[in-house]
Amino acid sequence: MEKFYARVNGFNQNKDLVSVIVETVPKKVFGIRIVREQIELLKVGYIYFMETESFERKPGELSLRLLNFEEIFGKEPDTAIEEALKAFFPECEGLIERMNEINKFVDKINNVILKTITKKLLKRYSPTFFYYPAASRMHHNYLGGLARHTLGMLKMSESLKVLYSEINNDILISGIVLHDIMKIKEYKTPLEPEFTKEGHLLGHIPLGVAEITKEALRNGFEDSEEVLLLQHMMISHHGQLAFGSSRKPAFIEAFILHMLDNMNSKLTAITDALKKTSDFTFSENVAAAEKTSFYKHGIK
Repeated sequence: MEKFYARVNGFNQNKDLVSVIVETVPKKVFGIRIVREQIELLKVGYIYFMETESFERKPGELSLRLLNFEEIFGKEPDTAIEEALKAFFPECEGLIERMNEINKFVDKINNVILKTITKKLLKRYSPTFFYYPAASRMHHNYLGGLARHTLGMLKMSESLKVLYSEINNDILISGIVLHDIMKIKEYKTPLEPEFTKEGHLLGHIPLGVAEITKEALRNGFEDSEEVLLLQHMMISHHGQLAFGSSRKPAFIEAFILHMLDNMNSKLTAITDALKKTSDFTFSENVAAAEKTSFYKHGIK
């Protein structure tokens, strides 16, 4: 029996035989015999952990038959998974490190209510959360983008407490970690950032409020100040009604969450554009920054 990670590139089928064409790490492309019903279960472009066996197709000619397979996005990330993902999606480098860093930020929360809700929701939606994009097109619109966006905001927030003692770090960390967590219900799959039915009809903000409310009820926290603050951070983090928020941020941590969300998403889109731009020329128009074209100076 052979076991390996492979990306599905397509299918070959005729009247009698069906094969899935896969690409492994290191890059090697070949066909594996499958039954016709498995075509509906395997998705082109997705990576799977596959178990196969050899069989003699013709005298002296061996082929592989697919026995079992599991989509990679349902598995807890480990070194082998990260290596497989990196081979096809370079932006996934550092996936495990980002997961560990976000969990370390959550461990810093001292408030019992905030820590319980944040930790339980993050655990409930892991590892899916760490595979999803943060958006469909504007920023971090790639595999693992949601965790990269979240960690970027957490790191940006660290210096603010030094300057402004009024900030409550527990509230801010909790709000940052949870503000986009329901993107995993808003979009269909990590590789298909198209809206689900819930995404079309509700969106990640109302879905997030509902999740916080349900988790509060499970733990008897529903009447707490902390839950009210988290709910407000969720509905206000886009800043204004035109961008999907039903309230403007009305306390300092909610305002910071909105500003960090806005800054991290725009700066990431700008720097991504500049990476593709030659010195002394202008970038493509950056949609996240009001379609501005940014000049890349050559000063080092």
